[in-house]
Amino acid sequence: MAQKEWARHGVATLRNRRKNGRGGSVIIATFGVILDANHYDLVVIGSGPAGQKGAICAAKLGKKVAIVDRVRSIGGVCVHTGTIPSKTLREAVLYLTGFQQRIFYGRNYALKNQISMQDLTFRAEAVMAREIEVIRAQLNRNGVTVLEGKASFT
Repeated sequence: MAQKEWARHGVATLRNRRKNGRGGSVIIATFGVILDANHYDLVVIGSGPAGQKGAICAAKLGKKVAIVDRVRSIGGVCVHTGTIPSKTLREAVLYLTGFQQRIFYGRNYALKNQISMQDLTFRAEAVMAREIEVIRAQLNRNGVTVLEGKASFT
């Protein structure tokens, strides 16, 4: 896959050359240890949907790939504060109020009379944990190294 294709997925390659002819590098700081990432063909900063797809695509093409994200934030905003939690909360409310089952059981049907915020957050956290587990398994299955920490280009 060409570098332009990887760039579409939010990925930066280590094979880019600077004007002076030296290769660019990525410095990764994980738990206070600084790693030089030159032994990877590709380092992806951020594990959101675009980063995941780019890393897995490169790994399937035989590249040695690492993905770097902040501690406990694998999956990006989509999993932690965006799409997954908001849709999970919406679906939990519909389920717990029995709204979708009222067609079959009548207008007064409700799974729970009093819905608490604890009920909703419990469901959202369970779904988010499952999504993170699925993402980690997919990255591991494709041979992508996951590093938790901060990364920057130098």
